[in-house]
Order: sequence, then C-alpha cells, then structure tokens
Amino acid sequence: MGEEERKLKMAIKWLEERWAVLLPALEPLGREQEEQIRALCEAEIAWWRQRPGLSARSLGTPMTLTRNRIREVLLVGEENSWINPRVGSAGTCGTQIFEFF
Repeated sequence: MGEEERKLKMAIKWLEERWAVLLPALEPLGREQEEQIRALCEAEIAWWRQRPGLSARSLGTPMTLTRNRIREVLLVGEENSWINPRVGSAGTCGTQIFEFF
C-alpha cells in the first residue's frame, strides 16, 4: 500500500466517524435553514482544522469526500436543493458549503 493510499484510508476512517454525526444533523434541513446548515458545516470544518497534521492545504481531500458522501446519502428535493453554477447540477444545501469553503 502506497503512502497516498494509506493517508486516504486514514482520512476516511475519521471522516466516517464525523459523518455519523454531521449527516443526520443536515438531513432534515432545507433552504429555510441555510444559516443553520452553514453553521454546522463551518463548525465541522473548524473541527477538522484542529486535527493534528491537517493543514489548510490538506483540507481538499476531506472536503471532496464529505461533499461526495452528502451526495450519496442525502436526497435532493425541492426544499433542500441548490444549483451549482460551475457545473449546472443540483445538490443539497450542505454540498454548497463544502463546495465553496
């Protein structure tokens, strides 16, 4: 196993633990609660930044993995969707925060 693969496996392990809390908190929220969504996501990213060995430049991997996990788990509906202007596709409000942070 290469160094990059080992790092990715380690990232996924701690992220899965974080997702177990974050995703259920985001699930019932929609556009009407955008400030609450932003606060949850910003708090999560702040927690990541406190992890030893995780620099600002290394946030890309957890951001991408979290954005992808949100897409896999949370259904996009009329109440919680936004359109990503870069790609023109719909996502949940949570993916918006992890897209532009």
